Amino acid sequence: MLVGKTKYSYIYTQPKRVGSSYNMYHGDLEAEPLTATTTRLHYTLLYDNSALPDDAAKQKDIENRRTRFTQMLENMKLLAEGKPLPEGAVRRPTPPPTTPR
Repeated sequence: MLVGKTKYSYIYTQPKRVGSSYNMYHGDLEAEPLTATTTRLHYTLLYDNSALPDDAAKQKDIENRRTRFTQMLENMKLLAEGKPLPEGAVRRPTPPPTTPR
């Protein structure tokens, strides 16, 4: 859910899901123009992982998120440079199952 934006940034949040604890998940993506041909992307993610069972689970969660979001930033860079995404970079959403009539 978009909660704020400027000319070069946006802020989003994920609302609480029914049946789960609220993890305060929200992020900010900012494009900082450096030169006429160079931009630096800043991505900040806030996520409360205190509901995870132990430090090992929390660390694994952090590493998984860092890997995923780093790959997303690398994909944004490729697209900004006019290059194609690597095979499998975009996952198509699975359509919901249809209910028989």
